[in-house]
Amino acid sequence: RSIGHISKKPHMKKLPNWQADLFEFINANKAKGFAWGNWDCCLATNAAIKAMTGRDLIPKELSWSDKKTALKSISTYGNTLLACMDKACSIQGIEELALPYLGVGDFAVFEQNGREIVGICDGTNLLGVGDNGWQTEPNDAAVKAWRITRG
Repeated sequence: RSIGHISKKPHMKKLPNWQADLFEFINANKAKGFAWGNWDCCLATNAAIKAMTGRDLIPKELSWSDKKTALKSISTYGNTLLACMDKACSIQGIEELALPYLGVGDFAVFEQNGREIVGICDGTNLLGVGDNGWQTEPNDAAVKAWRITRG
């Protein structure tokens, strides 16, 4: 290591065909219903991010199988879902996005019925997971958003 060397954070980047890959992913999973630890808001958003980048946002050490263990993972990693997202994004070099600029491929935490949810933006809406597949919330429901830069 040379003197003056500055270590850089890992930086997640979108793949060249990220937008086509994202829309293919969204379409392929449009009817996939909610299941804790298999297909919940965090895992669906993580899978969308992986479709765009080839990398996971959720750290490998985090896992859950039901609501109780999901809430425990959130509590342990960052106390709230929003704090967990902030932490994971910071580790991956993903910066917060000003809410008015939310667009295709960005992801955000939003509130629904008093709960924090994370979802991916299709350009018009935030997509979260419901019992019968994707559920939409308007982009202006976002509390905080992030954007992964292009590679």
